[in-house]
Amino acid sequence: MTAVIIISALLLSPLFILWLLSPGRLKPYKDSSGRTLPNSISEKIWVPINGVNQGMIIQGKDINNPVILFLHGGPGVPMYYLCEKPFAKLQEDFTLCYWEQRGAGLSWKPGMDPDTITANQLIADTISVADYLCTRFKKEKVMLMACSWGSFIGIQAAYQAPEYFSSYIGIGQIADEKENERLAWQYLYEECTKQGNRNLIQKLDGFDINSEAGIWAFYNSPVRESAQHALGVGSTHAMRSVITGIFLPSLLHKAYTLKEKINYWRAKVFLAKHTALNKELFEKSLLQSVTELKIPTYFLSGTYDYTVNKNLSKAYLELLQAPVKRYIEFMHSAHSPMLEEPERFVKLIREISQTLVF
Repeated sequence: MTAVIIISALLLSPLFILWLLSPGRLKPYKDSSGRTLPNSISEKIWVPINGVNQGMIIQGKDINNPVILFLHGGPGVPMYYLCEKPFAKLQEDFTLCYWEQRGAGLSWKPGMDPDTITANQLIADTISVADYLCTRFKKEKVMLMACSWGSFIGIQAAYQAPEYFSSYIGIGQIADEKENERLAWQYLYEECTKQGNRNLIQKLDGFDINSEAGIWAFYNSPVRESAQHALGVGSTHAMRSVITGIFLPSLLHKAYTLKEKINYWRAKVFLAKHTALNKELFEKSLLQSVTELKIPTYFLSGTYDYTVNKNLSKAYLELLQAPVKRYIEFMHSAHSPMLEEPERFVKLIREISQTLVF
């Protein structure tokens, strides 16, 4: 009996520790005397957006500041736990809304109908969230900042409803995912050949990259992600493993309860297996569907980004019509310059905001 108790305790202790690390509460902003700053905000809330309660984290030291709506990547990878520290200085000058998209993270629940989770619905949700933020914080417009998958829906929302947005900032801006995957395979194959990495070469040879089916298979294969991280062209230039770079940080962050952390990954699997979001991304070229934005537009790319090809993003911006447009490259980053070069990123966002009307 004693042995059973000891074994049970050993098995349960990691879960207990994880539970202790999961209070699910946000810290308020306080002054030097320990009092909450009067105009600050630090909350995790659920808001009805187009018929579905959707979760978001909103933080800032002064609600009178301009508002930024941040669209996370994925599909299904909310990024507050990664962005909180790099964005800390932004929250001195902006109110940040980290919306967790329909079916992802805080906005997922068991029994959701996967047929109601489409790219067009997420675009409509983006516009509705912007409307909510404008109304709540008494703003005419918000800044729209979108990362990776978020840039696929974000740029379409900016195209459809520019009246809600003072500017559009695409980080790792998607242009044409099918072509992007072909270029990614080509780069990975060439680099593996240079390095004599026969193991990865053999795996990459398993895809007929000259056919759409082969490109689609590569896009969905774990080989793609593992090769990108092995070569430093994945989520970040330094990240070599999704387990240590994304999975563990998602479990350790205190903003989420243990149930919310478990649901985060249940939602990710749900979106991948039961919705057509990845297929919609793969099949739609923004080069043809979004050729003009009526607001200032900025594309930010990392030099080492081959998750979303930097050259394809740059070429897209050259074709895109906008009143102001600018391509900015981060020389020490891969797919996440806001995480890899946060000081330069924060400085850039501040500079952009000074030219805008809210």
